[in-house]
Parts: sequence; structure tokens; C-alpha cells
Amino acid sequence: MAPFTVTRNALIPAAPSAIFPFVNNFHEWTKWSPWETVDPKLSRSDSGNESGVGAKYAWSGNSKAGSGTMEIVGSDEPGENKGLGKIFALFMNMDKMVGGDFEKGLTALSAVATRKNS
Repeated sequence: MAPFTVTRNALIPAAPSAIFPFVNNFHEWTKWSPWETVDPKLSRSDSGNESGVGAKYAWSGNSKAGSGTMEIVGSDEPGENKGLGKIFALFMNMDKMVGGDFEKGLTALSAVATRKNS
């Protein structure tokens, strides 16, 4: 597959340390990922580490959800902002296809991160 980049940006009114756990742990993705809601019967499994490097996630669902696997291969504690879009781009392949989903996910992530801090 040819190299690709998909990027979206959002200002989330929360400290990076409040956002990081929602991205670094696949168990938290059910709270904000736009792909979690496209199939109510989505089958999920996890393996490896609980979070961070070595955490693995697999899913299988309907034609909208599809199936696949993800693994966290790099994880830096909050500090330098490396961009959430860069994290998303590790596992998706077309801006036109998923750009809107990225925006929905960032909006949901912002809501979850700011609600936790309220």
C-alpha cells in the first residue's frame, strides 16, 4: 500500500494528561471512538498490555465497522503535542473516507476529557 496521511486537529480544553489515558488505552476508546457506534453487535478483543506500547485491539463487525487489528507501537507521556491526527493516521487509509469520522472522534474525545475534569 502506498504511504498516506490523514490529519485532523481540534482544540480540546483539557490538559494533555487528562486526554492521554483515553487515547493510550483501547478500553477507553468505547467512550469516544466514532467507529464504536456503527455496529451495535461489534465483536472486540484485546491482548497484550493493558495500555501503552504492546496493547492490542481487534474488532469484527458489519460492513460499516469492518474488521481489523491495532497495536500501540509508540506511546509518549503528555508533554510535547505530537497531534492526535498522527495517532489516527497509523491505522486508517483515506482522508476522504475517514476525515469526517476523525472530526466526530475528536469532538467526542473532547467531551469525554472535559467531562472527566468537571
